[in-house]
Amino acid sequence: SCNSLPKNFSENKKVFPMTKQIALSSKKQSVETQPLKISSYSSSFISHDSVDKNDLNKWIQYFEGKGQPFLERGYKQYLNYEKIILPLLKEYNLPSDLIYVGLIESAYEHSAKSHVSATGPWQFMEKTGRDYGLVINDVIDERKNIYKSTLAACKYFVHLYNIFNSWELVLSAYNGGEYGLINKIRQASTRDFKILSKEKFLANETSNYVPKVLAAK
Repeated sequence: SCNSLPKNFSENKKVFPMTKQIALSSKKQSVETQPLKISSYSSSFISHDSVDKNDLNKWIQYFEGKGQPFLERGYKQYLNYEKIILPLLKEYNLPSDLIYVGLIESAYEHSAKSHVSATGPWQFMEKTGRDYGLVINDVIDERKNIYKSTLAACKYFVHLYNIFNSWELVLSAYNGGEYGLINKIRQASTRDFKILSKEKFLANETSNYVPKVLAAK
């Protein structure tokens, strides 16, 4: 649903149908060797048609009610860092709407930590954080650094888009893992997020993730 194509992306590298070439291209690459930018900047993002209307309305109602304090707190926090986050998204030619990913992940709290130990504004797991250049040890945890974690998130988003060529699938992979999503796509024989969600190929949390981001927007 984003009209811009990532650098070095071609039709024969799409995730579905799955090929040996795709299996290789989906492996983690170092920050230095992976394609770093999508070719042309666009603010386009997921559309209402890409998600189930009932799921979207459920999250809109949540953010208008019980979830409103969290949403407002997160947006106020984001405004403190907007001059850091937006230029990085633009530098990597990523949709500005990705700000809502950080918002629903952590409300842009530096010390946010999930029950599975994902940490920081962008909720990086330890291994993924290191894969994208973050220093994590007993003394320092750069997942909590707004600039460095946003830079790592941008590189990760580009990596995922170069695999999936769909922002709905990028968000699904960001939430549930890229390798698991590739397996689900192969099982379902479709790359359509709406079908993957409706037919229960995705975990409930992942199915809800895309409409939740859209509802926050």
